[in-house]
Amino acid sequence: MTEDHRQIIEQIRQLPGLSRPDDVWNEVSKAVSARRRKRFVQFSIAASVVAVTLSLMLLQDMSESEGPLSPVIQTVEISPDRLNALMARSRYLEREIRLTPRMVRIESPTQLILNAEINLIDADINHMPTADDLRREALWQRRVNLMEGYWQLQQQRDLSAFRRVTY
Repeated sequence: MTEDHRQIIEQIRQLPGLSRPDDVWNEVSKAVSARRRKRFVQFSIAASVVAVTLSLMLLQDMSESEGPLSPVIQTVEISPDRLNALMARSRYLEREIRLTPRMVRIESPTQLILNAEINLIDADINHMPTADDLRREALWQRRVNLMEGYWQLQQQRDLSAFRRVTY
């Protein structure tokens, strides 16, 4: 240590002792809390916009798949093979989603919404009369589409996480 350093240390020691003002840390705490609240509000607004947008898109797709609102006699042949293929694809996607190793284990808000929509469709399918085959097939198609979206989103998130780790 040089002589200059020793002189500075000695001068600092000669300064009178001061007590810290209590309100300074309270102001710092308030500022930090305000910043956190602002971020939470911004995140909440963004999540709400995403949820509303996805819900509107899903409702629009569902209304388009149900056909016209006025009663019209439709002669549509429901293929048991198509329904079985949709059910098989759904089982395959469930297995892939469950068994594929994940790098990102926490679901994104979009994945949570997709999962909720899938659960709603499952409830509709389980409580639907067996005679309504046209609607059943539309629901199974919608379920498969949502599951494919969920799976693709998870793969993109895992790939993104992998790239961040490797680069």
